[in-house]
Amino acid sequence: MLQAIDALPDIPAAELPGVYLEVRSRIDERLKKGSLDASGLTLLRVAETPDPGGTEERATVFATAKGIEKLRKKVEQFRTEDTPDREKDGEFIPGRPKNADLVQSVAAITEAGLRALWRSPSGKFPAADVATVWEVWLEPQMTEGFVAAAPNYGVTVGADRLEFPEDIVVIVEADRNQLAQAVRRLGGVRALAAPTITADFFDGLPVAEQAQWVDELAGRTTYTDNPDPRVRTHSQ
Repeated sequence: MLQAIDALPDIPAAELPGVYLEVRSRIDERLKKGSLDASGLTLLRVAETPDPGGTEERATVFATAKGIEKLRKKVEQFRTEDTPDREKDGEFIPGRPKNADLVQSVAAITEAGLRALWRSPSGKFPAADVATVWEVWLEPQMTEGFVAAAPNYGVTVGADRLEFPEDIVVIVEADRNQLAQAVRRLGGVRALAAPTITADFFDGLPVAEQAQWVDELAGRTTYTDNPDPRVRTHSQ
């Protein structure tokens, strides 16, 4: 596991706010989630994935440089230190490697991609690198920075916002590579989803982009002949 941690980006050298991790459990093991949500680690999502041999848990975690350092230290302690021997109800209980519950539950740690942040059905994840509308869930204190800097990566952010106590939701348009770069470089993203688009989003777009949306919709719309000229039917 130390090799996997050392293979992650050097956060200070790359001038990143942190790194998104995908932590995978051993088959039919449960990740020690409390240890993945403390000391510079923020647990964003946990999902179960069926496997031919059982069930695998996958956790999405945002780690700061401090979080990576703490995680590495826990793995090193597992390799080199044991908890003290103890006695309970007259029974001798030998020590065991420190942080064993955490380390022994983990099968792999890798840098996460956009799919690890996706909370909509997997079939709705954008399939091609073309401009797509995304719902982006942001940490409130990071929202202004993300909105201001995202256009530098080709991400168009709509004016409409939906505010919750722990999240602010914005609608953006970008291809997968553009959004991945923005998420990686800016941080602050807690989740991605397929949007429920409102009229306010379109109102927030420049007039030229509104026209492009209308043209795109018109290109996907077909009309059927109807004997009554007062009635027009259409399908998409």
